[in-house]
Amino acid sequence: MNKKNLSKKNTIMVALFVILCIMMTNVAVAADLPPVRVTASVDKVEAIVRDTVRLTLTVDHDPGIEVDVPLIDNDIADLKLLKSERNPPKEIDGRIVIKSWYDFKADNPGAYSIPPIEVYYADENAVQQVAKSSEIYFSVKTTLSTAGEHGEPAQDIIDIKGLAEVKVDYTRQIIIYGSIGVLLLLLLILAIRLIKKRNHVEVVIPILPPHEIAFKELEELKDSSLVADKRVKEYYFELSAIARRYLEGRFGFNAYESTTEEILPILKNALLLDDVLKSLIRKFLLNTDVVKFTEYTPGENEIQLELSRAYKIVEQTMLKEEPVEGEESDTTNDAVTDNENSETVEREVDDV
Repeated sequence: MNKKNLSKKNTIMVALFVILCIMMTNVAVAADLPPVRVTASVDKVEAIVRDTVRLTLTVDHDPGIEVDVPLIDNDIADLKLLKSERNPPKEIDGRIVIKSWYDFKADNPGAYSIPPIEVYYADENAVQQVAKSSEIYFSVKTTLSTAGEHGEPAQDIIDIKGLAEVKVDYTRQIIIYGSIGVLLLLLLILAIRLIKKRNHVEVVIPILPPHEIAFKELEELKDSSLVADKRVKEYYFELSAIARRYLEGRFGFNAYESTTEEILPILKNALLLDDVLKSLIRKFLLNTDVVKFTEYTPGENEIQLELSRAYKIVEQTMLKEEPVEGEESDTTNDAVTDNENSETVEREVDDV
């Protein structure tokens, strides 16, 4: 066997021996570990006021053991809890490891201690056991002392505190500005109304007297094609309606919606008309009702006669304008002519 092969064999043997020693050491260490081990530590043993101190809690245990790791969710002594985190369980070197972190803040200087943290678990005989961490000590100072350039103590500068939140009550401002806004809105609405009122032009439509309305409607009816289209009944309905609307507007009673039987007593007893005019109106109403509510169809002469009667009713009963000086003789002549016309109409009515 040459020297090269011997050297290689020796190297292998040394490596195997080292590995065997390591394995035996791990077995021995593992045999010395308790079923559940709890360790706690802080990231700084000396801090200044308002520093954040992180507490790390590590729990490692044998597989198959159920442990109840507490979750710190409140302040400890004068230490204010800021936040907490926990990693999910992880297997490392045959042990289950659970790690938790807690950030605390101390507002006052002094010596602080975190009491032992207890973790409960059940052993292989299902008996409840407890494992505890050691008690943690640290101090909080207003400043940290360090050696100066010539050995004298130096003072670190403490961070400036954050801006304090000042609560402001805006109720008064809201009320004031809200009232001003409402007042401005009211003034704006008032200004718009005044502008509209100033620019608004009122159109006054003159109200025509009843006789002018009746004459206009009679002319429109006379020029219509109802008679030529053989719609005589419709023609008579409209002719009667024109006369009734005129009587209602002229004398102030509900002639348009009243029946002839309801109008005749009013015509006889209430209206201050001479007997000739009362007879003329009576004949007109009765003759138009015959055509309106029966199958009777009048001839062309009768149609013209009823139209003429409607004109006469309006002419003989309409309000006359007050005569002006110098026109009295004309008014007297008109009255004489009206009387003659009334007598002529009366004779026509009687003939009918």
